[in-house]
Amino acid sequence: MDMPIDSLDGALCTFGLSVILGYVAAIKGVIKALKSGRRFVVLDAKLFEGRAQVMNPLIGLIFRHTTSWDCEEDIIGAVREISKEMELEKFSAGHNYLIAATKPS
Repeated sequence: MDMPIDSLDGALCTFGLSVILGYVAAIKGVIKALKSGRRFVVLDAKLFEGRAQVMNPLIGLIFRHTTSWDCEEDIIGAVREISKEMELEKFSAGHNYLIAATKPS
């Protein structure tokens, strides 16, 4: 679904991008639909970082068979490349993250 260009005052996606097969196209569509200077906020999950990454094989196995979550997607990198203006906060040993991407003016 295409959204009209410069039509959104803001957008929020919670634990959704990591289960969308076409997540790059979805990010591009949302950023394109935002009005200049407005934000796209993403709360999502990825594999653990640091010492907690010993849990990644188990997490990957569980979620691969119970959801459509793709732990290999680089949503952070995709948002950074598409938006150019992005703030990132990671928590829970890097497993969860919050992105605030702003559409350039």
